[in-house]
Amino acid sequence: MEILNSKMSLLPPDWTIARTGKYATRLVLFIIVPGLHQIAVGRRTLGALLMALYFVAEYVHSYMPYDLSTYTNLPQEIAVNISFCSLFVTWFLLVFDLRTVEQVNLRSGVFLVLVSLAGLFFIPSRDAGNLDLFIQNNDLLCPQFCQYDVIEYDPRDFKNDKISTSDYVLVDRARPSTYITKIVYQPSKDICEGDRKLSLFVPAYRFFCIKGEEGDYYYPDVVLGGPDPRLKTIDGQHVSMISESDIHGVKLRKIGNLRGAYLINDNITNLTGQIMYYIYLFTGVSLFGS
Repeated sequence: MEILNSKMSLLPPDWTIARTGKYATRLVLFIIVPGLHQIAVGRRTLGALLMALYFVAEYVHSYMPYDLSTYTNLPQEIAVNISFCSLFVTWFLLVFDLRTVEQVNLRSGVFLVLVSLAGLFFIPSRDAGNLDLFIQNNDLLCPQFCQYDVIEYDPRDFKNDKISTSDYVLVDRARPSTYITKIVYQPSKDICEGDRKLSLFVPAYRFFCIKGEEGDYYYPDVVLGGPDPRLKTIDGQHVSMISESDIHGVKLRKIGNLRGAYLINDNITNLTGQIMYYIYLFTGVSLFGS
């Protein structure tokens, strides 16, 4: 007890080790638990709002997988900003009450403190990984995959998943150019040489093949469309050349459509579709229907 009541050399005379420890403990709790300080001083509505915003934002940021279609980029960025703003507002308001921190009564809020600390501990600090979903943004592949279709795919196993002509695949070259497409042709002697090459593409000189050491052609695959299709087939299809290593998703299947069920007006239809999308995103439960 004598040690706890001993004076702190760098602080005013009435600041003992016990008083300093009490003050520091409360201050640390108020710093790491957003909104707790406001709740403790009686501003329960503001404190609860700050706390709720922080935990919801951290949950979204930590648990929302990375969507190659860019649809979840904005929610994740917003979540990060909300989390930071909650902390900033908490710390800003705390500065004005630094002198009264030790007078704040936390006894009635012990349970809240424990729950808050547990929440902070169990929110994972990790990369949630890639989401195996993509939202189609055009009608190029319709009726197989149409605009606003929510498409699920399997991440490609490069050792075992072989790509064939007419397969639907997800190509992930460089954002924002991620897209789904259909394999039209694969590199072979049949399409890379002679008359066959001349009969497929207009103009043919813009198409090229790379030959491997064993004489096999391994680049490129020809796919339908693409962000900047620079080739055109004789039958009028706009196509692109890609490396097979750019194919990251296979076995595509449609989950539903964001605008599959029209409700009252376009805005409500869009909102409903987005809600169903995020429910599937976090839970795997599909409400899209057949």
